[in-house]
Amino acid sequence: MQNYDKYIAYGAGANSGNVIDSMREEGHAPLCIIDRDPEKQGKHSHGLEILSLKAAKEKYGSDFYLEITTLSPLKEEIAVELVDSGEISESQLVNAEVRESYIGCRHLEREFLIDSKKVNFCCGMGNAHNEPPFVPLGGVPEEVVARFIKQRDELINKIRNGETTPCDGCPELQKDRWDPEKKVRTIAFSLQFPCNYACSYCHSRNMRNIVSEEYDREINSFDFAAVLRELDRTGNLALETPIELSAGEITINPRKAEIYDVIRDYPVMFFTNAYLYDERIAEHIARDKRSFINCSVDAGTRDTYRLVKGMDGFEKVRGNLYRYSVKNGGRLQLKYIILNENCSRTDLDGFVELCRYCNAEAARISTNMFYDLNNLPEEIINAATYLKKKLMEAGIETYILDTFGPKATSLLNDA
Repeated sequence: MQNYDKYIAYGAGANSGNVIDSMREEGHAPLCIIDRDPEKQGKHSHGLEILSLKAAKEKYGSDFYLEITTLSPLKEEIAVELVDSGEISESQLVNAEVRESYIGCRHLEREFLIDSKKVNFCCGMGNAHNEPPFVPLGGVPEEVVARFIKQRDELINKIRNGETTPCDGCPELQKDRWDPEKKVRTIAFSLQFPCNYACSYCHSRNMRNIVSEEYDREINSFDFAAVLRELDRTGNLALETPIELSAGEITINPRKAEIYDVIRDYPVMFFTNAYLYDERIAEHIARDKRSFINCSVDAGTRDTYRLVKGMDGFEKVRGNLYRYSVKNGGRLQLKYIILNENCSRTDLDGFVELCRYCNAEAARISTNMFYDLNNLPEEIINAATYLKKKLMEAGIETYILDTFGPKATSLLNDA
């Protein structure tokens, strides 16, 4: 660091007063506040003039320390912008770190994906040229967590150093400024529960109501609660998203009470078809406002629902979703997997009406991940475009999932 003796605050927002007070308590007298908002420039705040970066340099020179007043993670994003633009050197930043840029993967950097036999570093989904790496669920939880952290970090370092790995060629690999703290921020339980449905697009349809004794022993012989506690105890857990409880149908799992007890004190995204109303789920999403239900409806009429989902349950699901959300005050997000069978305007409009009726806070639009994404039928793209438009007109937050493939997903997001 240079021997600067001048200090400037960056950002005249709500948190600027706290940072400026701290600067003064430490014996530094900030010269001004820099803010890129032209409407703030020329005014005063906390006894300091607000200037543009250019004006501050013209008045005070370029040899100053800069303290960014915004909170993380925006603080780090601003630091990267300033350094990458060449306007500020990294040595001038007092309270923000510019993360190292390298080839990495968002899954490796943050996820912990548990199935019945192993902890996965990513979901795979056929992107890896080889078998996606994993850690088997053998030994005590302390050993599993230690192996996971060690092997994950080794894989991250091999990728960033250009060594050969099973991840070579995966489209998820990209150059970015990754967080130096490799915390587990997303956890998914994908334990392949049995399911009471037979959805037309599900690649695990043979799981319906079939659970062997061997599988039952595997899925229940490991202490998942202890794994969460060990991640937390070792400083590796910093959840930013709800735990994803997925695969199969949790409401018919014979050991669901034990699973609910494991996740009771965490935010959870419950994947359920909502054919059966579950009081424990209702209680959880009403009590913990970070938790919610994610229900894939995939139809807007009774006949199409029966065709796609393999059950005559449209009206029953409609009523249960209403109970979860409107009557009990729980959060609800609905999903529509667009298929050849459910592209009609009648179904799409019916789904929008269902979102309104159930007070869904958001909707997710997807398609069958096993379609040829390079040759998606035009009717599927048109249906996704139409559904997005109708949902947004209804004031429902809408997400386009990347199951459409990079090109189509980009087009749909821009539509």
